[in-house]
Formats: sequence, structure tokens, C-alpha cells
Amino acid sequence: KTERRKSEPDRTSGAPVVARSPRDTTVVPIIGSADLGNEPAFSPSFDATESAMFFHAGRDGALLKASMDGDGSVLEVTTIVNDGARNYHVRASPDGSRIAFDSDRDGERAVYVATRDGRNLRRVSGPGYAAVPTWSPDSTRLAFIRAEPAHPRVWNVWTAEIATNELRRLTSHSVGQP
Repeated sequence: KTERRKSEPDRTSGAPVVARSPRDTTVVPIIGSADLGNEPAFSPSFDATESAMFFHAGRDGALLKASMDGDGSVLEVTTIVNDGARNYHVRASPDGSRIAFDSDRDGERAVYVATRDGRNLRRVSGPGYAAVPTWSPDSTRLAFIRAEPAHPRVWNVWTAEIATNELRRLTSHSVGQP
């Protein structure tokens, strides 16, 4: 066992590491399963109860959940989506019932919602490139960026009402990305 700062990778294997608890600087690899190898982890986010952390791993974009106990120790890492699509930026809803993420599963990146276990998947961002979802505090809406159809390098902020699939544009940039 070696001691490192929490954000520092394991220099021997290159695997991402996480501290066992805020008081313990001993680190353990959180990825290393046969199906993922020692792929790097990206875009971590806690669920509202801090009993789980969600992230995507590797170039193939598998979505994973690290279940945690009360002191922040990782109890188990499970794969929730690993279907060959590139899946990114997974976020748990504040009510804990769903996840949102962006994926290229339909040929272009878009925002999707699924149950917490990765099932009952549906696209919510409409046509065109969309990414980086964030839940509203009441779990009824998602905010995300979406590219303009005629200008793919111009992004605007949109929301999607989960129950009705209603989309609403919040910004109207004609150049650049918010």
C-alpha cells in the first residue's frame, strides 16, 4: 500500500484510484475488471445520497456505478451500460430513479434517459448533436447543450421536460459554444 493524493493515478498500472475514505489516503483501483481492463475513468458524479458515484470509463464509454458506504469507501463497481456505443457524462437524477447521459448510439451524440440500472432507455434531446446533461433539482427536467443543425459548431443551452418530451431553447447564440 502506498499513499497518494486522492486525484493521483496509480503510477504502476495507470489505473484510476479512489481513496477509501476522506480520512484514509490509502488508494485502491476502482477499475480493473476483465471486461474493461485498466481504462481511465471520466466525468464522475455522485448521486444525491452520496451512496454511489457514476462515471464513464475508457474509449468505448462504458457507464459504471461505484457503490459506496457511509465513509466513502467503494464497496462495489458495476457496469450499468456497456453496449458498444460511446456513452458519456452519466448523471443520476436527484430522486435517484433515473440516469441521464449522452451517447452516439444513433449515429450522432444525443442525450438519453434510462432507469438507474441502465434499462428503459430513451432519447430526450431531439434531433442533432446534444451532450452534457444536468438534472433539475426536482428530477423533472434536463438541461444540456445542443448544436444548431445548420451550424454544428454553434451550441445553445436547451431543456427537456422528461414527462412530456417538450424541448425548450434557453439561449440563442449565433456563434460559439456556451
